Amino acid sequence: MKIIRQSMMLMLLIAAQVSFSQPTDSLRWTREDLSKATVLLWEKSTNKSGTATIVVNDGKYFFLTANHVAKQITKQGEVYLNNDNKPLIYRLSDVVQETTEWKHHKTADMAYIEFTACDDILQDFISKWSFPASGIYTGEQALPMDVEVFFLGFPTIDFKLEYFSPLLFLAHPCSGLITQRRYDNNNLTTFFFLDQPSTQGCSGSGVFFGIGQNNGFVYGKRTLLVGVVHGTKGDNTGGKLAAITPTFYIKDL
Repeated sequence: MKIIRQSMMLMLLIAAQVSFSQPTDSLRWTREDLSKATVLLWEKSTNKSGTATIVVNDGKYFFLTANHVAKQITKQGEVYLNNDNKPLIYRLSDVVQETTEWKHHKTADMAYIEFTACDDILQDFISKWSFPASGIYTGEQALPMDVEVFFLGFPTIDFKLEYFSPLLFLAHPCSGLITQRRYDNNNLTTFFFLDQPSTQGCSGSGVFFGIGQNNGFVYGKRTLLVGVVHGTKGDNTGGKLAAITPTFYIKDL
């Protein structure tokens, strides 16, 4: 009965986003696949960093991240990609046109920038490992609390850069949609919360749902991008939760 109820809840969520096509192989991404679509953004001059997701839409490629991360990454910042546990490194100015700038949401902690491949190696990589925009959930319904999601990020990296990969964190939604003030600028915005905290280096990561779960509640085995990591909410008791910007805000961008 629990499995049937979970399945019905998720089917209602997906039905709310009528723009989705029927499930296809291009929307059946494993956690390993998504580790390739997850990149490190690093501004070496200030040692500021964050995480982004490579997204493809109508043949155009974008880095999707948090607004507060994008504000710290200039064209001199670097992008690190996970090429089978080895780093591919590019300066942002190598892949972003001079006149192209970050597009920031007016209130939510979300931003993106369009980029293009500067060599055949990068073109081959992004043609395989860019998450399709059709898998971004833009409905305004909260996720069920009894399903599993995950996010990735770079709280630590190989100091020698001989190896390179994001870390993966499992969690569960522990709230519906809740409007609160952003932790970086005090603006009101809507979040949902996870029962596990984020950690430094994970800001901007995509939050994904429906990968490799075979116990009955994954409709069509479809992978959904449902949020972007904002930060960690904590208090004087030591309790911590991850605050997630819902991806319905991407409609405004």
